[in-house]
Amino acid sequence: MKALLISMFLISSSAMAFLPKTFTADFEQVRKGIISGKIKKSNGTIEYKYPSNLRLEIKGSESLLLVSNPKKTWYYRPPFMEGEKGELTINESGKTELSGFFDLLKNGLKSGALFRVTKKKRSVILRFTKSGIVRSGIKKATLDFTGRHIFSNLSAIHIVQKTDKLLTLNLSNQHAEVKLSSKRFVFKTPKN
Repeated sequence: MKALLISMFLISSSAMAFLPKTFTADFEQVRKGIISGKIKKSNGTIEYKYPSNLRLEIKGSESLLLVSNPKKTWYYRPPFMEGEKGELTINESGKTELSGFFDLLKNGLKSGALFRVTKKKRSVILRFTKSGIVRSGIKKATLDFTGRHIFSNLSAIHIVQKTDKLLTLNLSNQHAEVKLSSKRFVFKTPKN
């Protein structure tokens, strides 16, 4: 009887979880230029490992590598031309807005102290409370799905930051519960 109760608890708690403990995905980032107001698109990859481990690489003309773990965050812009110096910013705080957001989704798509959830047929809207905005830096997030509200059907994330800046990540090629070494979330500074 005790084993049956334990297995029922594990099944129900895993059903509550939305985000897997680890995942990788490709994405297209869509954002509005601050000065020009033009829509800018870039492509990249994202790797996440609970809690608060994030590796996000944007490729193209605005290349960027963000590496974060619970203790530290690195933002690296490679040099525009080979032989030039890259730009590295190190933040002693490990939690980024995006990794913190993913950490919150780990508990499921249900209302709580930090956000209220509205579910529609192909989307879930998260409206952050005052304390949620302070903690996450996010006012609102909309998750788009191609079917049921499960991670494998997640097609886009639209985040309205507390500054009203909109960030959209169109996801593809998601892989859940992949093995990700902790070394992936520590940046090794290149010579330049």
